[in-house]
Amino acid sequence: MNRIRAGKSAIAALVLLPACVFAIGLCVERWGVFSALKEEVQTRDVPGWAFRSGKRARILVQLGLIGAFAFDPSEVDPALNWRGAPRLRQPPNPLARRPPRPLFFSLDHVRPEDLPSTTLVDRREIEKGVPLLSIAVRKADLYDPSTGLLAKSNLLKRGQAWERPAFASYMNGGKTVFGSGVGLRLHGGITRLYSPNKSFRMYLRPQYGLHDVARDIFFEEGGRPLRTVVLGNDVRLDRSDRRYQFVGSIAFEIADRIGCLVPRTKPVRFFLNGEFQGVYVLSEHLDKHLLMDRYGHDRFVFARCKPAQGKDLVKYGDPREYQQFATWARSDRARTMEEVSRRVDIENLTLWCLSILFCGTTDADQGAALLDQSRADSRWFWINWDMDLSFLSHLLKRVKHPWEFDAFAHVTSSRSGSVRGSILRGLLRTSEPYRAYFRDRFVEVMNHKFTPDFLRDLLDRYRALGATFGVEQPDVFDDIQQFLERRPAVLRQQMKAYAGAGDAFQIAISGPSGVRFEVDGFPVGASYSGWYFEGMDVRVRPVFLDGGAFSHWRVNGVDQSAGVGGTLIRRVTSDATLEAVFVQPPAASTR
Repeated sequence: MNRIRAGKSAIAALVLLPACVFAIGLCVERWGVFSALKEEVQTRDVPGWAFRSGKRARILVQLGLIGAFAFDPSEVDPALNWRGAPRLRQPPNPLARRPPRPLFFSLDHVRPEDLPSTTLVDRREIEKGVPLLSIAVRKADLYDPSTGLLAKSNLLKRGQAWERPAFASYMNGGKTVFGSGVGLRLHGGITRLYSPNKSFRMYLRPQYGLHDVARDIFFEEGGRPLRTVVLGNDVRLDRSDRRYQFVGSIAFEIADRIGCLVPRTKPVRFFLNGEFQGVYVLSEHLDKHLLMDRYGHDRFVFARCKPAQGKDLVKYGDPREYQQFATWARSDRARTMEEVSRRVDIENLTLWCLSILFCGTTDADQGAALLDQSRADSRWFWINWDMDLSFLSHLLKRVKHPWEFDAFAHVTSSRSGSVRGSILRGLLRTSEPYRAYFRDRFVEVMNHKFTPDFLRDLLDRYRALGATFGVEQPDVFDDIQQFLERRPAVLRQQMKAYAGAGDAFQIAISGPSGVRFEVDGFPVGASYSGWYFEGMDVRVRPVFLDGGAFSHWRVNGVDQSAGVGGTLIRRVTSDATLEAVFVQPPAASTR
């Protein structure tokens, strides 16, 4: 009996001992000190000599705490003479579910100017002073049939398993202002298959070199440091294979003008392994780091909207919250504006819609849907994303000219299952309060935001950028300008069918050169012209910058008295001219 008991005890010990060891190991690994140590050995601050040889290095590598990037410059350019950082090869792990990703750690004492991504670029390109991004990556990591990012069978592969180590250098003003190891992935959807020049994503991680980079190194505005940067191929072709560039950036600036949430962008000349790929655009990536930068926290339900892929993807937060919201939004029933506004930021949704309508974006329902979980009264809102198919509606054979594209039908279509489209379709069809709100916001945006001066200055600036960066077909900016000039009249006609608007009439306001006006609450100059739908009110009052004595208004040549402070409220029923008459005109002003 004792022998049986002893045998049972021995068996129990054999079973329990590994379990105890595993539990202890798990606790140690999750212990804050161990996590900090693991993070520390993966940073570039650890000297390379500590891991170059010996038992310590082998143990750390086998534990997967460190790795090495065995970059051989001769794989890119046999003539390149680069000292390089010490290398340590990571042995294969037969128990791993997938091959280990090689990582380099030993960038200490290597200047950005000495990285292969810097030295591979012709010095004359750097001396031009134009923003330039160079990436150096092993050819096998690009073209190997099994593991290469650009191998035909791998173009649609995603996730960190398809991230490859690389070097990246950013030059501006003739100097190298950033250089580090990065993780490199492909970026984009179907463009991975047909675009000859691919888009990429750069990840900054401790195991590659830098943990992050100051945001204002790449973009004009500062903020929290960047950890991910999108490097997008900016070329879009029309039916005649004309090359349009900066389309997405121009559309983002138009959307930003009216208060939409958009990522920052920056054009660069892009070199891959020393070869010029074209003019690309750097942009922020839709991830937690962008949320931290904009809102100071990342407690959001975050759903990436891309119906072309069949469904929206919840990246962060509880998927059930978004699924419940999407089911509610897509149910085909009438809702009041008040009911929708309890769950949706109506202003954000409406401004997104107006930006899509004006730009004629044909791949509209992309971006991110977010719910701020740090607020009890939070409502769903969206970030604009991927507006690079704007102004090019002549890709579609349904219209003769791009500005004629019916973006209303596209945005509110039921075929895509779009959450935003479903909400807008219901409100525009059944809610008169929302239709009135939508008409008011449309008139406000068209008259006071998308002004001729703003659009002209925007296009002039991008023409100058095109000349600076060497855009191949600069005349396409003339096409975009023609689109922007003709688009408002088309939208006013479409507003009749989709938002119950009446006929549109032009209201012109004028006065002496020294006066300024406030129209609909917006400051304007000494002359103004805007379009209003029948039955709307235009409210105008003179603002005296340099003296002057206001007398009355002259409406269509007929004198008319004004209200307090010279305010005139005019109900729109036809075209009208409003002239401010002064007893003593204000002095001319340059302000």
